[in-house]
Amino acid sequence: MMAVAQAQDIAELETLASQGDVVSSYQLGQRYFSGEGVSKDVKTALKWLEQSADAGHTEAAEKLGRLYLGGRGVPRDSKQAATWYRLAAERGSATAQTQIARMYLGGVGVLKDPVQAQFWATMAAEKKDPGAAGVLGALRSQLSAAQLAEAAALVEVYKSTRMETMMEPGVPQLAPPLDVDGLVPPNVEP
Repeated sequence: MMAVAQAQDIAELETLASQGDVVSSYQLGQRYFSGEGVSKDVKTALKWLEQSADAGHTEAAEKLGRLYLGGRGVPRDSKQAATWYRLAAERGSATAQTQIARMYLGGVGVLKDPVQAQFWATMAAEKKDPGAAGVLGALRSQLSAAQLAEAAALVEVYKSTRMETMMEPGVPQLAPPLDVDGLVPPNVEP
């Protein structure tokens, strides 16, 4: 009975994933990778995980980064890992931000770049990722004042770009935008 239910579940997930559902693609990737309800098939798992990550699923991108960095079921490929971690980091994953910071710090899969390492570790630290403090500590003695300022400027540009994106029509807003003086939200009487 259980095998029939799992087969129906997999068939439903495959239908939804084929129609572009990113969560279903991610779940299929996870199941094919672990062999849960299907025969373990890493190649098929990667196909679904990549489809999901390419369509915007942050956890799928992060998972791909982990798989390639650790060589878990796939050949170890630090450049591929960096690509997927960077994508997840750009989408806001604090764990991926810390990991790509480590990669920039050590030059693993990317050119060694302490400014980029500082930028990503700062972004992760602001989200309270526990691993970010170690990266920031390792960088403390490596960066000049100019490099620290460059990384801080990158943080500000990143934040302002994300805020502009959030303020596009049709994108849900966390809070109303402020008026030109920055004192009172529009449509609110002082």
